[in-house]
Amino acid sequence: MIWEFDKLLKSETLEGWDGKDLEGNDMPQDTYVWKISARFLNGRIWSGKTFPDGSIKRFGTVTLIR
Repeated sequence: MIWEFDKLLKSETLEGWDGKDLEGNDMPQDTYVWKISARFLNGRIWSGKTFPDGSIKRFGTVTLIR
């Protein structure tokens, strides 16, 4: 794990990855795979982000360019 967060508002993150690892070091330029699993305080499991085409995703990639 190189990044985590715990702040959501209506299924959207309130913060984003700044390209650093958990110790604050810059990560190299690359494509990274992400996967999310989440459970709300009320015990409900987050199903994923719903896109306009109806697809639901809980994983994907992000490309870090410096």
